[in-house]
Amino acid sequence: MIHLRYEFIDKAEMLEVLSAHFIKNEEGNCVFKDGTISEQGFKTSYDEDTEETTIVSGYRVDIIWKIEEVPEYSNVVTPGKPDHRFGGWN
Repeated sequence: MIHLRYEFIDKAEMLEVLSAHFIKNEEGNCVFKDGTISEQGFKTSYDEDTEETTIVSGYRVDIIWKIEEVPEYSNVVTPGKPDHRFGGWN
């Protein structure tokens, strides 16, 4: 298993780029078939003085791939240290 983080412009781009890895289940819901995906969303920064929230990154997703050959996407980013645990990994 390989844990990688990806960053996209938004959720729509993420779904488009990773579309080959989603299937519809019996209930008609899209599910990730090649591993486990965790949508982190946009990273934001909050300024207490102005009470404004600013988006500081693209739409982030973490994937633990459970397939032999992990596809290469240009959207991959490598955090120095993940800021959360994912599937017991960090």
